[in-house]
Amino acid sequence: KWAADYLRRGGRRKDEVLIAMHAGGSSRLKRWALEHFESLARIAVNESGARLLWIVDLAGTGADSMLPEGSIVARPSLRELIALLAESQLLVSNDGGPMHLAAALAVPPFAVDSWGIPEARNPFPTPRHPCIPRHDITSHPCPGHSLPLRPDCRPGPAPRPLPPPPAPTTPARS
Repeated sequence: KWAADYLRRGGRRKDEVLIAMHAGGSSRLKRWALEHFESLARIAVNESGARLLWIVDLAGTGADSMLPEGSIVARPSLRELIALLAESQLLVSNDGGPMHLAAALAVPPFAVDSWGIPEARNPFPTPRHPCIPRHDITSHPCPGHSLPLRPDCRPGPAPRPLPPPPAPTTPARS
C-alpha cells in the first residue's frame, strides 16, 4: 500500500508500466557510467511510454541525474525498496543487491554485469533474467587480485558449466 501510494503521488497512473532503475553499486568497478543509465532512461521512457522510477542509493548515486520529465525519484530504505520493486514491471541495474531483490520478487531484472563473466555466477540464465556483459573496463586485475574480470586473469582452470538442475519429481501415490 505504501509503495502504490508513493508512486501515485509521484504521478503514476494505475495502468502505467513502471521501469525501475538503480545506478548504484558497491564498487566503482561494478557501476556502469551514470550517464549511460540516464541515456537508457530517456530511451526507455520515450520509446515505451513507461513511467520511470529512479532509485537513489544510500550513497546518493544518481541524486542529481538528468531524468525524463515525469520520473519518480526515491531514496528508499531497504523495506521501501522491496515495496517499490514489487510495484515495478522491470528493474534495470548494475549487478548488485537490488537486482537480486527484484529476481526474488519475480520482477525481471536487466543487469549490467561489470565483472565480465556472468555465467561463472549465474549458471542457469533465463530470458527472464538477462545479463549484459560490460566490455568498457580499461583496467583488468591479474592473478592475485580479488577481482578477476577476464578469463586470462583467473588463476587455475576455467570454471566448468554446472549441470542443469534436476527435474522436479512428484511423490509416488500409495
